Amino acid sequence: MADPTVDRLIDGERELSKLAGELEAVVKDDDYFKAVLALGHRARSIFWCFIVALEGPTPAAAMSLLRPGVEINLLLRFLGRDPDLHVALWIAEGQRQILAFMNEFESDAYLQERWRAEPFDPQLKEHLNFALKRTPDAKGLATL
Repeated sequence: MADPTVDRLIDGERELSKLAGELEAVVKDDDYFKAVLALGHRARSIFWCFIVALEGPTPAAAMSLLRPGVEINLLLRFLGRDPDLHVALWIAEGQRQILAFMNEFESDAYLQERWRAEPFDPQLKEHLNFALKRTPDAKGLATL
């Protein structure tokens, strides 16, 4: 008698394989669709790693991939509730984190000594600062 859990995993793998073919399709130039595509690719790679780890010598290691998969699912649901606003907030948060890293690097003598060069393109920092000026508008909309 077949194990129903294994059968469900095989069915899920088959369904994800069908969806994987659609991930290669060209999408319109839209931040929401680009985010969904990128997260779909990441979910696919996490799923395949999960399957390989599950069938490997240490199947318990596969469990470490469940959380990232669930987080992608939750993020996709969040983005889908209000694509324009939520994607704008998500992008702005990513830009804010990049700027925070850049500022930390610039203010840390140890990091500057270790890397001995300015690794950041000044135009990138200027672009991120400009982009973040739009963030308060998105945050204001989010509190309505």
